[in-house]
Amino acid sequence: MYKIMLWLVLLALCSDHTSTAPAQNKTTTIQFTSSPAVSNYKWVNVTQTAAYAPRDGAGALVFDGKMWLLGGWNPSDKVYFPRICNNEVWSSTDGVTWSLVKPNTFLDKNFDPASDWEGRHTAGYVVYKDKMWIVGGDANHAILIREQSS
Repeated sequence: MYKIMLWLVLLALCSDHTSTAPAQNKTTTIQFTSSPAVSNYKWVNVTQTAAYAPRDGAGALVFDGKMWLLGGWNPSDKVYFPRICNNEVWSSTDGVTWSLVKPNTFLDKNFDPASDWEGRHTAGYVVYKDKMWIVGGDANHAILIREQSS
């Protein structure tokens, strides 16, 4: 829950990897609102075109008064995901305007895992002791050996 609302960030791609439906290049953020005084809930589409590229398996957290989007994968997008996964980080306070906090550095074989976290998807994402943590995950369908924090 963020600001007494439940948010659904639709990140999944309709592609051969996730569905039999044709590929779509849309990322949508939808807000679910409800309150004890209202017996019915409603979905509110707050943006049809988020600033980040469509992806699957990204992390979504609430931390420090913001919503955060971390990493993800898109094997058909070689511009934003040259190694299938990426390690960019986005944040938003309203779900409409997203800011790129950390650009993708997981670009090629020159990537240095000692200086940054590897791009990944389907990891565990958690806030613990005032930090965002990424545990495990899958970088290009390989097993990650170490755990990292951001």
